[in-house]
Amino acid sequence: MKLLGGGNGISDVNIPDIHVNGGGVFDGESPPDPIEDNKEDEHPRDKRADCIQKNVFSCSEKWTGCAPIINRVHHQGRCASCWAIAPSTVYTDRVCIERAKKKQSTPNNASYIFSALDILSCSDAGDCVEGSAYKAWLWLKSKGVCTGGDNVNKGGCKPYPFTKSGNAAKPKCDSSCTASWPTHYFSDKRHISRLYAWGGNSITAQNIIKELEANGPVVVILKAYSDLYAHIGGVYHKSQDAVFRTNHVVSIVGHGIEVCDKEYPYWIIKNSWGTEFAESGFFKIRRGVNECDIENIHFTYVTPRV
Repeated sequence: MKLLGGGNGISDVNIPDIHVNGGGVFDGESPPDPIEDNKEDEHPRDKRADCIQKNVFSCSEKWTGCAPIINRVHHQGRCASCWAIAPSTVYTDRVCIERAKKKQSTPNNASYIFSALDILSCSDAGDCVEGSAYKAWLWLKSKGVCTGGDNVNKGGCKPYPFTKSGNAAKPKCDSSCTASWPTHYFSDKRHISRLYAWGGNSITAQNIIKELEANGPVVVILKAYSDLYAHIGGVYHKSQDAVFRTNHVVSIVGHGIEVCDKEYPYWIIKNSWGTEFAESGFFKIRRGVNECDIENIHFTYVTPRV
């Protein structure tokens, strides 16, 4: 594990700098190049109707006062900005959770939703084509992040502008709010006290579970294949025919077990493809077997300064 703490700077670290190429853009209407699902797994689809999915742990259920915030789902639109959205949403979730630990309530409004646009436009971590979640965290640690809602709820200093129609390009960095907001941009900034990062074989499913259950959602990277775009429910397991599309940054918000002929552990994932995708914007994916390399690429989280 690499711990990037407080102090005067960032020490040299050896964390894989995985860039997300193509960004996993999903428009909610026309998944790219759908393929026929000929998947043959341990429990074929015609039998999966008899399977029972049991959520063992959910961040929104443990920290119920934060559920409206944790259950918010972003839509990245035509900008491949998952690398900025996942860190901003995990930071948002964890601010609420840290406040809850101190017996402080957090309203579900723009004052406590933090801006993916600020990270996208002002960091050197990426653009609307590719980006690095790790570099996004480093920028957030150095500069902080202002408030900003998504492209539906808006609000905050820098709300997210992109939708699922039209083209998208990295916006210029403004040192002021891009929306009407009573707080000055720099005064609106919030910060982190610690950044934690794992890469490659140092990641274990048990370490993810331990952190998830203690402190809230975490950021991971998975390999997105063609059949993920057409996924509508159940526990995702890549088909043999699926074609690799891109690395995609998401957050883990819980875990559970699917009971069929035997038990199949899964992660609960919050995606950034809008509520039209899968189960209201969330999906489940096999846990403990490194499905789509989700347990072998990137695992990060922060302690917000609250």
